Amino acid sequence: MAARHGQPLFAIDIAVPRNVDPEVGRLANVYLYDIDDLNGVVQENLKQRQREVPKVEAIVAACTEEYMAWLHSLDVAETIRDLRTAAERLRDDEVERALRRLGPLDEHQQLVVRMLAHNIVSKLLHTPSVRLKELADEGDGHRSAGLLRDLFGLTGHSTEERHDA
Repeated sequence: MAARHGQPLFAIDIAVPRNVDPEVGRLANVYLYDIDDLNGVVQENLKQRQREVPKVEAIVAACTEEYMAWLHSLDVAETIRDLRTAAERLRDDEVERALRRLGPLDEHQQLVVRMLAHNIVSKLLHTPSVRLKELADEGDGHRSAGLLRDLFGLTGHSTEERHDA
């Protein structure tokens, strides 16, 4: 120990049976550990990790919930986009048909007819779009998006159907 100039010495005896005399641990600045000591450290570390399990589970649950909300919002966003696309296509077809029936109109009159149709479609779809987003935030958007797709005969598959395939 004199050659170590007072620096501590750590000895770990992992042999069975023990190789190091237990009296070595009584020397000044000598720290002797055996397999039982290490096993105690392992057990304490295991207990500490087990105490952290509820925190980890809460983090995983929160992340899972956030991911599922995001996944379902994709379905809602896609459904809203598809509904608006279908409504705008129908609007444009009906406006063109109405303009042909009305006969010659000046540019301003045609613009008024187009704006009227545009505003009706926008106002009609606004509340269902907002409500569908709210339902997605509440966790029911996926089912509601599927119902909306069925009601309006929107083609394409929902997110769930794509993931099940």
